[in-house]
Amino acid sequence: MPKPPTPSTNGHAMLAEAQRLHGRGYAVVPCNGKRAIVAGWNEKRLTSGELREALDGTQLNIAIALNQSDLIDVECDSPEAEPNLQELFGGEISPTPTWQSKRGKHRLFRRPPGLPPRPSWKSTVSSSASATARGR
Repeated sequence: MPKPPTPSTNGHAMLAEAQRLHGRGYAVVPCNGKRAIVAGWNEKRLTSGELREALDGTQLNIAIALNQSDLIDVECDSPEAEPNLQELFGGEISPTPTWQSKRGKHRLFRRPPGLPPRPSWKSTVSSSASATARGR
């Protein structure tokens, strides 16, 4: 698994990671904290030059606009959600990028064909195909 970028105070590591993700086809969004700094970020994929202009020499964060990718974020944000997701996977959840938020675990999966833009399974597992810079 690739090593995460080393934090820096001049933005070069973040810019390098943004360029790497952009090169893999992802719509990278520069953020101040969790807030996108680019208007229309959820509808437009920035160019490599626009990313450089926004991130070079800064201490900004980045996000990926999932609505412009082949990924979905499945969030388990209730006590019953994690066991329900495990049940959907037959007892063992496939290894996938995972992180913990205040509300629960998030996992990235490839978007299945035919899945609506923002599917949601309330009371068990919720999924977001459109990450927002402000959070869910």
